[in-house]
Amino acid sequence: MSITPKHINRLLPLMAEKPVRNKGNLVYPPIKKTLMARPVDKFKTKKVQNEANALGLGPETNPVRTARSFKTFVRTSKERVTRLEKTIKGNETLLKACKGLTEVSGPLAPDGLADLITSTWSKQKHVISQLKNDIQELKESPKDSLIGHSDESIMGLARMMDVDTTPSQTSTMVSKMKVTFINLKDMVKVKEEKIQNLRDREKTKTKRIVELQNELDNLQTKNLDLALDLQEAQDKRQTADNRVFDFETKIRDLETDIEKKTCENEDLLQRYEEAGEVVLGLQTDLDETKQNNESLNLQIKDLQAREFKKDDHILTLEKDLANLNQMMNLDSKSEDDFMKSKLNQSALKLQKISFDQELKNLRSDGHQRDYYVLKLEQDIGNMQKEKDELYQEIQNSFSKDRKTNHREDELKQEIEELKEERIEQDLKLKDTISKADEEIFESKKRVSEVQVQKIELDSKLKVTYYSPFVESQKGVRS
Repeated sequence: MSITPKHINRLLPLMAEKPVRNKGNLVYPPIKKTLMARPVDKFKTKKVQNEANALGLGPETNPVRTARSFKTFVRTSKERVTRLEKTIKGNETLLKACKGLTEVSGPLAPDGLADLITSTWSKQKHVISQLKNDIQELKESPKDSLIGHSDESIMGLARMMDVDTTPSQTSTMVSKMKVTFINLKDMVKVKEEKIQNLRDREKTKTKRIVELQNELDNLQTKNLDLALDLQEAQDKRQTADNRVFDFETKIRDLETDIEKKTCENEDLLQRYEEAGEVVLGLQTDLDETKQNNESLNLQIKDLQAREFKKDDHILTLEKDLANLNQMMNLDSKSEDDFMKSKLNQSALKLQKISFDQELKNLRSDGHQRDYYVLKLEQDIGNMQKEKDELYQEIQNSFSKDRKTNHREDELKQEIEELKEERIEQDLKLKDTISKADEEIFESKKRVSEVQVQKIELDSKLKVTYYSPFVESQKGVRS
């Protein structure tokens, strides 16, 4: 896992630089920023606020956001650990320098000696060496000429070490300073032990952070797999919904077609009923026509019989006329006979004219009768043809009805199959969604456990990180 100094300035704020202090003729440089004491309350409040802002955890969280925030927190924790290691190395260097300067030991090191170290022993080494040389020279060969200068040096050193400088003997102040130097060595040992313990804890925390990071990566991978499974299930559900929508559209179209076919069937049935009524009317007309035809046939037979009789009568009259003509030719010599024959001839002519007129009338009546019979036969043929067409149309409508009923049965069966398939797909989709919900619940549960572990680790890290500063502040206040 790569370490980036992204949140260092935000998580570990630095204090303002202290002004330069004047101690007589000596000018002491400012303390390093990394070793300066910080106000505990303000620093703690700001650090907690920065960590909360860095995690970005609100009242509503989800597994992905929590995992991402925890990963960021682990990365920033590693950065804080790196910064603490650098601070520990700087403190070790300072303690080694103090140990080399004092070379004393004692069990009574004050709690506020850390502040004393950070505020005193980080100054120039040649100043302290010069003070030590002056003290040693004063103890070995006290001289009146050096008393003022030594007293001034000892007083300055005592003020730097926060030793009481009330009017007292120089040996007393030197003894107090010696006790302070002796306690410094024991304090250095204690601080070294604390630093070693802190290192061990940091190693353990680093291992735990690595384990949590691996577990977090596994959870993130599993969340990604669950997200992919959920997306796949949603795609399948969308596909199933699309298919169901297509099936419903087809069902609606089929229902519309069925309604149209039903309307057509009703129209055909209505037309069939009307055709039946027409056929009944035509059948009645046909029966009447048959009766009229029979009566006409009887009349035709009667007329034919009368015509035969009239033909025989005409032949008889023609024979009589021929006989009269012969008689007229034979009796032409006699006037009386001629006049009689002429009268008979005129009478015969009138009779012949009447017979011709009657024959003509009979023949004209026969033509009218034949025309009427032909017309009736033609009407009967047309009605029979229309009846056959209506019967054929009725047969076609019956066949279409049978086909429509068969297609309707097929459509109903297909609709039932589609409904069963839809029910199966809904059941499969519900099972997939329930499994995905269970896996998401397990993932959330594990993420909550990781969050609890993270909070515990953070609290331990805060306690470990703040304990040296709290002790130093207590020592300063005491």
